[in-house]
Amino acid sequence: MPLIAMSASSLLRASLGAALMVFACGPASAQDAAGYPAKPVTLVVPLAPGGPVDVEARVYSQKLTELMGQPFVLDYKVGAGGGVGIAYVAKAAPDGYTLLTGSTGLTIIPALNKNAGFDIGRDFAPISLMTKKPSVLIVSAALPVKSLPELLAYAKAHPNELNFGTTGSGGAIDLAGKFLVSVTDLKMTFVHYKGTAPFTVDLMAGRVHVGISNLISAMSLVKEGKLRVLGVTTLTRQPRMPDVPTLTESGAPGYEYVGWTGFLAPARTPPAIINKLSAEMAKMARAPDVLKKLGDSDVELVGSSPDYMRKYVLAEFARWQKVVQDAGLKLEE
Repeated sequence: MPLIAMSASSLLRASLGAALMVFACGPASAQDAAGYPAKPVTLVVPLAPGGPVDVEARVYSQKLTELMGQPFVLDYKVGAGGGVGIAYVAKAAPDGYTLLTGSTGLTIIPALNKNAGFDIGRDFAPISLMTKKPSVLIVSAALPVKSLPELLAYAKAHPNELNFGTTGSGGAIDLAGKFLVSVTDLKMTFVHYKGTAPFTVDLMAGRVHVGISNLISAMSLVKEGKLRVLGVTTLTRQPRMPDVPTLTESGAPGYEYVGWTGFLAPARTPPAIINKLSAEMAKMARAPDVLKKLGDSDVELVGSSPDYMRKYVLAEFARWQKVVQDAGLKLEE
């Protein structure tokens, strides 16, 4: 089945083509899924507890335990921006008992590092894309701009004055900012922080001027007048703030940055097990208690098929490869 059409270099087309051929499961067998799961299943979370991915993982582990009759246990394997846990699952037995709670880092890490310790296409079998999460472009309330066009005009009139805060060089927010620069020619100096909290403090104080934050985290500070939203990073406006335009319609053509969470298994996991898990995860995405727990977080619950997630992840990988190339970032060896 063809992958989503991408406009990229021949290198990107070649890498996606190779990934598409191997991003698959092992031989099918109905018997593989008949008694599955027969013991506890480990959900590896490659990021530290307390973040948005962890919040979702806790909800999902509880619901999967209820739906499938065996404990789904969270195991935090943190390090290298998520790379440690991802590489661990890539080498795990393909029996359905070790799964990856995947997120944006899965596609960003290999775009930046030639030796990431895993290959998206070769090492994983997708199960289900669970959520998509919108973000917003925010500025300090002290900055005299109320829209992306005003920000672009301000940057042009005040060259080299704007600072863009990120939560780490090479992370999702850093690349999302560089993506914005590439489609708008916005001039900013990137300032890297070790976490969201210190960045937010400096943004409210005006020591940095611009940033990108997930919608739910920004909302309370926007309501208090400490930050201002210039646009949403999705291709469509968000129901919670219908008057806020998308960045694409505001002067950043083609811009989209969406956080996501989903599940993957090691490659060669039997398709019968993959399909059984995917079917239960689709039920989970429609479950009223899950909707209640995550609905206020402005996430879009998906619960997709394996094929949909495969296409989505490979397209995201291509997007970040192009951002890295366009930004002239040096790949780690």
